[in-house]
Amino acid sequence: MSMDRSAPWLVARRTSRRAMLAAIPGMALLMAGVACGGDTDDNRSTPAATGTATSPVTPLTAVTAAGAWSVTDSRGVRVSLPQRPQRIVAHITAAAALWDYGLSIVGVYDDFTLDQHSAASLRFRRDGLDAVDDLSGLQRTFTLDELLDLEPDLLVTSVVEIATDPQATHLPWIDDPSIPQQVPIVAILAASRSIDAVIADYATLADALGANLASAANTAAIARFEHASANLQAAIAGNPGVRVVALSSQAESAVIADPTAHADLRYLAQLGMDLQPIDDALAFWEWVAWADMPAYPADLILHDTRAASEEHFAHAADLPAVQAGQVGPWHVTSVYSHLDVADILEALIPLITNADPDLTPA
Repeated sequence: MSMDRSAPWLVARRTSRRAMLAAIPGMALLMAGVACGGDTDDNRSTPAATGTATSPVTPLTAVTAAGAWSVTDSRGVRVSLPQRPQRIVAHITAAAALWDYGLSIVGVYDDFTLDQHSAASLRFRRDGLDAVDDLSGLQRTFTLDELLDLEPDLLVTSVVEIATDPQATHLPWIDDPSIPQQVPIVAILAASRSIDAVIADYATLADALGANLASAANTAAIARFEHASANLQAAIAGNPGVRVVALSSQAESAVIADPTAHADLRYLAQLGMDLQPIDDALAFWEWVAWADMPAYPADLILHDTRAASEEHFAHAADLPAVQAGQVGPWHVTSVYSHLDVADILEALIPLITNADPDLTPA
């Protein structure tokens, strides 16, 4: 049986750092983009810097002018084209974000099944985006020819580390060094930094691709994000001592998230949320037997909304937070837009405001 590397509950307890990174939901294909920034014969994709997820990240920058279009992504790779790309293919997390800013997408791909009626899958639903060609479909993989049939000007993906070496993915052709000449790739780091920085990169890219960030819809979304951030920060300060654990569930154990590695959790911590750390920093996940969960006291649990995780959440029934009803949704795989994250932050405000901080002993 092959292992689905996009699901933490299918990964062995002790794995390599790269396997741990790939265990982030939706990231097995997202990591593919980092293998495509090698030396090129022209300036369509030019490497300016490389590193690891803990290295300084290059904020996405763009230069747009008549007869020239250039973006430098998180890897320091510069994509230069004679004109602004019109036909964009993107991983679903990137596609939904760009769609939120008002851009059209000609193709999406993913490494999880979007037709599952789970809260996780439904987060990517957008009017019109469902009709876009899904290259991966239920097979979760596709050929280079299938990609090229869409005649893309640009492929946009998120990555969880800035890798310096190729890696195996669901896309057996991704290591082909000619790929950036056929389809230029922009990769945005979406882990081990705060989600507001990731959103800023996607907004910059959307602007460079022709989105109107000054439109009424985008102005309202940005204002909602800022307002929700301020209100959540105030709610956290107004109810101190609420200890929070973000986790996924499997049959034998809870899978606790590292708040320093996940972009959304890192931002919540910056707002003051007391997210409980794991032992292995930057491992992304820690597997803890349900019987051992009292060692990880939580007044509030943020639980993975994916169907496979929800299926096993009954094993958490004896935890104080669950018994008190202090459980909220955790959308592990994010859409990196002001609009989507504003929704998430707004939903957390009443959870924090009403949480009893004394459920578990200090």
